[in-house]
Amino acid sequence: MTGHIWDADRIRFTVGVCEAGHLYVRNDSRGDSTHLLDTEPDADLVTLGQAIADVIGDLY
Repeated sequence: MTGHIWDADRIRFTVGVCEAGHLYVRNDSRGDSTHLLDTEPDADLVTLGQAIADVIGDLY
């Protein structure tokens, strides 16, 4: 399962669950990605949002 978020410059990021069951975030323009190993896929929205915010700056 995947979803998408966009930044203010319309760069698309994919958020999904990999085959191993870990969440990941990918910058679709660059192809760079990272796994969110400390965040469960069924975490609440605040936890998910914070985990994404913590790593997304590294994907530019």
